[in-house]
Amino acid sequence: MFRSRKLVKPENLHSLEYLKYIYTVLSKNQTVTDNNRTLLVESFRSMAEILIWGDQNNPTIFEYFLENNMFNYFLRILDQKCGNYVCVQLLQTLNIIFENIRNKTALYYLLSNNHVNSIIINKLDFSDEDVLAYYISFLKTLSFKLNLNTIHFFYNEATNDFPLYTEAIKFFNHPDSMVRTYVRTLTLNVYRVEDESMLQFIRDKTCAPYFANLVWFMGKHVLELDASARAKPVDVDTQKTIQDQYRVKLADLVSSHLDDLHYLNDILSSKVDILNEVLVDHLMDKLFVPYYIHSLAPPDKYIIVETEEFVDAVKQQPLMNVDICLFLLTQVFLIIHQTKLVTPLAKFLLGNNFSENYQVYHGSILKDEASALPENENEVKNDNESDILDLKSLTCMNITDEEKEILLSKNEADSARSQCLESIYSQLIIEKSDSSALFGICLLYALSENSGLSKEYYEGFLTPTLSEGCTPFVHCDERNELIDKLVNIITAISEPVCYVRSATLEMAITLLKKLTIYKEKTFISDDHIAVIYNAKEKILPLLRQFFKKEEMFLELFEDEYYEMHREKLNVQRLLSDSTLLLPPAHSPMTGIPLSKRLPCGDVERTRHFICAFLMIRKLLMTYEGKEETQLPLVDRTKCFVFDTPINLNGNDLITCMIIAENGAKTRRYLSIISSQLVLVEPHSRFLGWGVCKLSCYLQDTEVTKIDNETKTLHIIMHNSKYKMTNTVKLMFDDHIRCNAARQKLLNGRIKARRKQLNQIANLLEMNSCETNYAPCNTTQKQKHGLRSHFTDIAVHTSNVLQPYPISMKSTNSDEYSAESNCSSSTHSRDQSPCTKNLNKPECTNSQKVSLVSQSQEKIEPKRKGRVETV
Repeated sequence: MFRSRKLVKPENLHSLEYLKYIYTVLSKNQTVTDNNRTLLVESFRSMAEILIWGDQNNPTIFEYFLENNMFNYFLRILDQKCGNYVCVQLLQTLNIIFENIRNKTALYYLLSNNHVNSIIINKLDFSDEDVLAYYISFLKTLSFKLNLNTIHFFYNEATNDFPLYTEAIKFFNHPDSMVRTYVRTLTLNVYRVEDESMLQFIRDKTCAPYFANLVWFMGKHVLELDASARAKPVDVDTQKTIQDQYRVKLADLVSSHLDDLHYLNDILSSKVDILNEVLVDHLMDKLFVPYYIHSLAPPDKYIIVETEEFVDAVKQQPLMNVDICLFLLTQVFLIIHQTKLVTPLAKFLLGNNFSENYQVYHGSILKDEASALPENENEVKNDNESDILDLKSLTCMNITDEEKEILLSKNEADSARSQCLESIYSQLIIEKSDSSALFGICLLYALSENSGLSKEYYEGFLTPTLSEGCTPFVHCDERNELIDKLVNIITAISEPVCYVRSATLEMAITLLKKLTIYKEKTFISDDHIAVIYNAKEKILPLLRQFFKKEEMFLELFEDEYYEMHREKLNVQRLLSDSTLLLPPAHSPMTGIPLSKRLPCGDVERTRHFICAFLMIRKLLMTYEGKEETQLPLVDRTKCFVFDTPINLNGNDLITCMIIAENGAKTRRYLSIISSQLVLVEPHSRFLGWGVCKLSCYLQDTEVTKIDNETKTLHIIMHNSKYKMTNTVKLMFDDHIRCNAARQKLLNGRIKARRKQLNQIANLLEMNSCETNYAPCNTTQKQKHGLRSHFTDIAVHTSNVLQPYPISMKSTNSDEYSAESNCSSSTHSRDQSPCTKNLNKPECTNSQKVSLVSQSQEKIEPKRKGRVETV
């Protein structure tokens, strides 16, 4: 009669009664023990689900949660040091609640009473990875709720405290990349809130130490990157295991550095001036000047006075490899486009008054020592007098004051050249490696493309310009010298022993176009064009040799042409590849694309010189104002598209069946139209018309036949424009139609290939007597790794047609080579023994049939299982 009533769990989880049940459980289990730990974890998990459902469907649930102040139970249990098992569930529940809640009133109630800040500053066991992960995730979720209305729940202006931010930045350099990413996301969300008091607190209390530590760790990563690149093995191709280790480490370091730069760009993009000023000062003082600028131009080249303090400071900041320095500087200008940072950095690189720029950030040393040099006063006076004369001459010109200042600054720049620019120019000379030249070209390109940098710093130098009353180019000497070096790089690729990679050549041509083409006008001397033309002429004899002996020259040529036009050059993507920091590899075993390494073997040398020829030829056509009329060899846009109606009147049709991989058969008609293999089905409305179901150019086909399947052909279709492949199995009504179809395909393929080879011969300016085509066979394709080495295939196929996998085997003795039988006059059909006997008047029809069968048996003896490949 007096027994206590047993607590009954409601059946419906999404109900107010279930939340009351959870409240009763928490009330009776306020102290965590081993017995009730599982019950509490399950209660918190259910609570999160009920609250999210109630926020969207039943407001009374959240009202009950707030009226009974159930949020206090979170704090009580956390204060008990109840163990990581319960702590993780509490943090997960809080994260789910704040991430999914939509009702603003409910959110304000949760954030009130300072409960959230109490949870944030609670001392948790961060040695447990799960606890730290859920804690940082909880803080990141809260940061997404920050705005002008909610910021005061987290930032206490009276006590000058901001635990959400101060606790998060303690983990800014945590080894776990996920933790670092969440902390950076949180800081960016904080900086975007335009609350002056909060931003001033960050500026006064946390900005300097946080940015100082951030920049220090970036400098540490930069030195690690430099050390890893310098410690590379000498022979990178033979020591593959060691090379793989370096490549993995370099990739991680480069990726980390890029993440740092993107984070800096995000901070600067928030346009919080009071924070950006501090960040820019730290970056220039502790990273860019001591590591990057000093590595390009060591201080002893431009600092007149040296003190013991200065020498000690320089010794503490080791210089980096120039290649690494150029690589990192290029990344800075490619990613960061904020004027306040790129402008002072560009002044160091392009400005002539290096000591003045240095004094901006290290003025105390120079100022104190400069006062001790009275003998330089006369020189200063002379400089001032010349400046006055320049100003007087400028006053006579009909220009504005701003234009006068720009012209005066440019005239001063002409008198002396930046030490950094001299260092960059010195790297544009190729001896046994083009790495320095590639990075130097990329840096100059990135400077010209940076939207945060005013054009007055590089106009007339990295871009041509026309100004009235003066020479066409303001920086004539620097610009002409740069053009000379770029032209020399283009010329170097035409040497038989070449150290210039295709990526370097493409970057050199891209920068040269930027220097010499302005508003569709060309500004380049005839001497430079003549040098470029001579480079193309030097490549032609090499290509002619490859043309005569390389069996796959046509496929290689088309492959390189479409590869060059497939993607537009992306410098940022190019320089995100850490393998560029390693010495240029020679072996394809490294897995590096050919454009980023040196060629190995005749096939890769052929591809390398084809690519160089096409790029130089296109450059010359641009300067000459000519339009492309010879390439591509085949207009693949005219290939019949799937379901296109075709007029079949006057075309030969051969009935066949397409056999799919699953054995399904579909009737089609094979025809050759406009040098294309076309499989059609009859049109449902127009007589004599068909609908295209599959098409491919004949020169891209390979026809194989198995002897024990006399009515079947296997057709492999290739194309150099798209990366696809398709294998079709065709079965004909009898072996006569099968042989007829095979002969049509072979003859059409031969004619198409010969036509394209003639086009290439015209491009290479070959005489008709020099045109000697090398035979082509599938074995050589497989040998060279071409797309059976074909990796780029284009066909138009319906859903019914499935690729039919086959295994091709061929031997030199049994292989039928259509190229070899038709490329030489000694193998023409009219002079074959079979044809000669058939032309004799005394031969009857039965004798002719007998002679045909005998000649076929002699030429192609039957072997069981032999595969015939063309």
